[in-house]
Amino acid sequence: MDMRRHPAGLPGDGLRISFSYPTGPFAAIYQSSRLRLLLNGEERAVSGWGTHDFLMPPGPCVVSVRVIFGDTEDFGVAENTFVVVKDETLTLEYLAPRVPGLSGVVRKA
Repeated sequence: MDMRRHPAGLPGDGLRISFSYPTGPFAAIYQSSRLRLLLNGEERAVSGWGTHDFLMPPGPCVVSVRVIFGDTEDFGVAENTFVVVKDETLTLEYLAPRVPGLSGVVRKA
Protein backbone atom coordinates (compact mmCIF):
# COMPACT_ATOMS: atom_id res chain seq x y z
CA MET A 1 0.00 0.00 0.00
CA ASP A 2 1.30 3.47 -0.90
CA MET A 3 1.97 5.32 2.36
CA ARG A 4 2.20 8.68 0.61
CA ARG A 5 -1.34 9.34 -0.64
CA HIS A 6 -4.66 7.57 -1.00
CA PRO A 7 -7.95 8.44 -2.71
CA ALA A 8 -10.65 10.23 -0.73
CA GLY A 9 -12.91 8.06 1.33
CA LEU A 10 -10.58 5.10 1.80
CA PRO A 11 -10.21 3.88 5.38
CA GLY A 12 -6.79 3.71 6.94
CA ASP A 13 -4.20 5.41 9.04
CA GLY A 14 -3.93 8.92 7.78
CA LEU A 15 -4.87 12.53 7.48
CA ARG A 16 -7.63 14.33 5.61
CA ILE A 17 -6.64 17.99 5.31
CA SER A 18 -8.92 20.75 4.01
CA PHE A 19 -6.97 23.77 2.76
CA SER A 20 -8.91 27.04 2.56
CA TYR A 21 -8.33 30.76 2.19
CA PRO A 22 -10.53 33.72 3.11
CA THR A 23 -12.73 35.56 0.66
CA GLY A 24 -12.02 39.24 0.22
CA PRO A 25 -9.37 41.44 -1.33
CA PHE A 26 -6.58 38.82 -1.14
CA ALA A 27 -8.55 35.89 -2.58
CA ALA A 28 -6.97 36.41 -6.03
CA ILE A 29 -3.49 36.08 -4.50
CA TYR A 30 -4.45 32.77 -2.90
CA GLN A 31 -6.07 31.50 -6.11
CA SER A 32 -2.79 31.99 -7.98
CA SER A 33 -0.63 30.49 -5.22
CA ARG A 34 0.61 26.97 -4.51
CA LEU A 35 0.76 25.04 -1.25
CA ARG A 36 3.78 23.36 0.30
CA LEU A 37 2.97 20.58 2.76
CA LEU A 38 5.47 18.78 4.96
CA LEU A 39 4.42 15.76 7.02
CA ASN A 40 7.13 14.86 9.54
CA GLY A 41 9.56 16.86 7.40
CA GLU A 42 8.74 15.02 4.16
CA GLU A 43 7.27 17.08 1.34
CA ARG A 44 3.93 15.81 0.02
CA ALA A 45 2.27 16.81 -3.23
CA VAL A 46 -0.82 19.01 -2.89
CA SER A 47 -2.63 19.68 -6.16
CA GLY A 48 -4.36 22.82 -4.93
CA TRP A 49 -6.79 24.23 -2.41
CA GLY A 50 -9.53 21.93 -1.18
CA THR A 51 -9.51 18.59 0.64
CA HIS A 52 -6.75 16.00 0.26
CA ASP A 53 -6.09 12.64 1.93
CA PHE A 54 -2.69 11.27 2.96
CA LEU A 55 -1.76 7.91 4.42
CA MET A 56 0.49 8.16 7.47
CA PRO A 57 1.75 5.54 9.89
CA PRO A 58 0.23 5.70 13.38
CA GLY A 59 2.02 8.00 15.81
CA PRO A 60 2.98 11.65 16.13
CA CYS A 61 2.85 13.73 12.96
CA VAL A 62 4.16 17.25 12.50
CA VAL A 63 2.06 19.05 9.87
CA SER A 64 3.65 22.12 8.28
CA VAL A 65 1.96 24.24 5.60
CA ARG A 66 3.24 27.22 3.62
CA VAL A 67 1.67 29.22 0.83
CA ILE A 68 4.00 29.81 -2.11
CA PHE A 69 3.30 32.99 -4.03
CA GLY A 70 5.90 34.00 -6.60
CA ASP A 71 9.30 33.47 -4.97
CA THR A 72 7.92 33.82 -1.42
CA GLU A 73 7.63 30.64 0.67
CA ASP A 74 7.03 32.19 4.09
CA PHE A 75 3.46 33.26 3.46
CA GLY A 76 0.74 31.90 5.75
CA VAL A 77 3.09 29.55 7.61
CA ALA A 78 1.39 27.13 10.02
CA GLU A 79 2.68 24.14 11.96
CA ASN A 80 1.17 21.83 14.54
CA THR A 81 1.68 18.31 15.90
CA PHE A 82 -1.06 15.68 15.93
CA VAL A 83 -1.30 11.96 16.65
CA VAL A 84 -2.42 9.59 13.90
CA VAL A 85 -4.37 6.65 15.36
CA LYS A 86 -4.24 3.19 13.78
CA ASP A 87 -7.16 2.52 11.40
CA GLU A 88 -8.50 6.08 11.71
CA THR A 89 -8.42 9.15 9.52
CA LEU A 90 -7.64 12.37 11.39
CA THR A 91 -9.48 15.34 9.87
CA LEU A 92 -7.59 18.64 9.89
CA GLU A 93 -8.04 22.08 8.37
CA TYR A 94 -5.55 24.68 7.22
CA LEU A 95 -6.83 28.25 7.27
CA ALA A 96 -4.78 30.84 5.42
CA PRO A 97 -4.54 34.26 7.10
CA ARG A 98 -6.88 37.12 6.19
CA VAL A 99 -3.94 39.55 6.02
CA PRO A 100 -0.62 38.89 4.21
CA GLY A 101 2.29 38.59 6.61
CA LEU A 102 0.35 36.79 9.33
CA SER A 103 0.56 33.09 10.11
CA GLY A 104 -1.98 30.53 9.00
CA VAL A 105 -3.55 27.92 11.28
CA VAL A 106 -3.58 24.13 11.04
CA ARG A 107 -5.93 22.46 13.52
CA LYS A 108 -8.35 19.60 14.05
CA ALA A 109 -11.55 20.18 12.10
